[in-house]
Amino acid sequence: MASVSSATRDRSAKRGLKSNLVHVYIALILPIVIYGILNYADPGQYRLVLVRAIQNPSQFIIAVGIVLFYGVNTLLLLRAHGRHTRLRVILAASPLLLTFYAFNSVAGLGLLTTIVSILALAAFFAAYRWISTSKLRLAWLGGLLAFAMFAVFVIAHVYSPIDYARSVGSYAIFAVFVGFLSISGLAAAIYPKIGWATLGIIVVVYLATPNNHTISTVPSYSLRDDLITEWVSARGDLEAYKAANMPYPVIFVSSEGGGIYAAAHAYMTLSQLANGCPTFAQHIFVAVGVSGGAIGNALFNASIEDKQHDYAPCRPTETEVNTSPLTEDHLAPVLARLLLVETIARLLPGEWPEQDRASLLAESFKQASADPEYLSKAAGESWEPRSARPALAAVATKMNDGQRFVIAPFTPYFATGAGTGVGNPITTAEWYPGRISQTSVSLIEAAGVSARFPWITPTARLELSPTSHRILADGGYFENSGADTVLDYIRGLRIWSDWEEDIQEKGLPQECALLVVRDFYKSVDWSKCRAYIFPIHLAITSTSMNIKDRELAASAQGRSSFLFDPITTLLTTRSSRGLLALERANTELCGWRDGECIGNQEASKGFFVSGISPTTLDLPLGWYLSENKVKSIAEAALPKNVFVYEGNDSDVEMTVFALHFDTSVTGGDALPDP
Repeated sequence: MASVSSATRDRSAKRGLKSNLVHVYIALILPIVIYGILNYADPGQYRLVLVRAIQNPSQFIIAVGIVLFYGVNTLLLLRAHGRHTRLRVILAASPLLLTFYAFNSVAGLGLLTTIVSILALAAFFAAYRWISTSKLRLAWLGGLLAFAMFAVFVIAHVYSPIDYARSVGSYAIFAVFVGFLSISGLAAAIYPKIGWATLGIIVVVYLATPNNHTISTVPSYSLRDDLITEWVSARGDLEAYKAANMPYPVIFVSSEGGGIYAAAHAYMTLSQLANGCPTFAQHIFVAVGVSGGAIGNALFNASIEDKQHDYAPCRPTETEVNTSPLTEDHLAPVLARLLLVETIARLLPGEWPEQDRASLLAESFKQASADPEYLSKAAGESWEPRSARPALAAVATKMNDGQRFVIAPFTPYFATGAGTGVGNPITTAEWYPGRISQTSVSLIEAAGVSARFPWITPTARLELSPTSHRILADGGYFENSGADTVLDYIRGLRIWSDWEEDIQEKGLPQECALLVVRDFYKSVDWSKCRAYIFPIHLAITSTSMNIKDRELAASAQGRSSFLFDPITTLLTTRSSRGLLALERANTELCGWRDGECIGNQEASKGFFVSGISPTTLDLPLGWYLSENKVKSIAEAALPKNVFVYEGNDSDVEMTVFALHFDTSVTGGDALPDP
């Protein structure tokens, strides 16, 4: 019986040893798989991160040093437990080799990459030789050093959440996380009882504790929805339109979502138009933004002054747009908060991180902006009718019903905060603060809420009152273009205009009327205490409205996948809703697409598009963009000759848009058929 029991124990011990070895190999292979997938997939954001590190040699050296550090600590753990076979040593060196491959793939075998690669490999094998021949038996040393490195990065990030992350770079931050994850897995494989117990605790804590990402609010209020008359009467160039008997062009901007490239598209388009057309910004009543587009709108507003300009038509200009708000590394702080802080925050008591990664992203853009103080203002009180700055509306999506949640200083006319019209179905959105809350968030936080696309950035919990809250996600979930929200505002103005015309026809007493006209070039009479406006929708989008592109997409032969078909269908449906909203705007406002203005034969064109193709420009979906990518977006968004025209004739869409700021253009010749 004793021999049987002994044999059983031996077999169990062998099975346990084999099981532990499997776990050891899993821990060693894990970083290889992670780096290998990144190198194989080669996403655009990853390439830009590598290029930035090469352009900042200190970041490159730090990144390689961290991968080397965790490789050596892996050797220490293996040696201390007699597990340092040649195969495992090669596996421990593989992340370093993959790192060299990644950087060499974007920079080639330059002097810097070659020298650093040779020195790092020499250091690794020198460490291997020393560890192999030494009598060191400190089993805890490798794990302790790995934890110390992780702790240093965590403390540094908490102390300086934005500047420190930018200084070391995204690759170094990612390498710290992957290295610590690998060492933790290796330690758990060597000490399985402790490893399984720790894993169990982590799972229980993550499942049992709430995912609370409450954003800070301040007491505030929403402005009235009838301030358009005060805004029009305060325009600095209004007298020029009155003298020409022309309606005042009122612009509504919709800026589409798409991460950093959408922010760059919105910011560069609006900034270039403002450079070429001195009065452009003061003609914008509301700039609606979704996700990255909302951030781009906010950065543009922060870059312009409150003071309005006197009348001045558009003209060619050599003035350069300041691109620094876009070219700062906004990815590194988010990555550091996600991988270094939020992964362990829920394991610790209390709410010690003051900002989650989405709020930190908003803070990063605020610090990089031209006017951080302006972006700190409460959204509900951020707009002033006499200012040249437009009102900003950021669109998020409510988790409970999937409808829009619009953060703006005022609602469309006749729309209540709860999203139901007074006597008309004007909107399905909920407007905040509107009539639903006495609180507000800052302008940049509003844009950040609109850009919360899980899992990169988490959903937000917004407290409306002590007894009411909303869970909010990226605005692109509902409709990524922002066009539906622009149409809400324009429809509200038309309802108001129809109501005032009805009062006039009935001879009822009223103050000066605000009337919406459909033909910009039809003469109007300002002498009868009437204000005439012509609404224009400027859509900043990467969604193609070209019929041939849509037909090509519709005829594309996709491959069926049991796993990915539901996700693919959800994403394509999201894109199609944005296209549908843009098509509605194109139809209602007499756009350039598909010929004649259906149902509005006498209307002049009021829908204009600044479009880019992210695929053609090879734009990354993330939060870091290089200077060259920003310039390519700027060139694609507006033609170089957009401000060059003779008389009132042009066949360039955005040039016709610019003609609305020139009162000398008075004829239909400026509106050619597409």
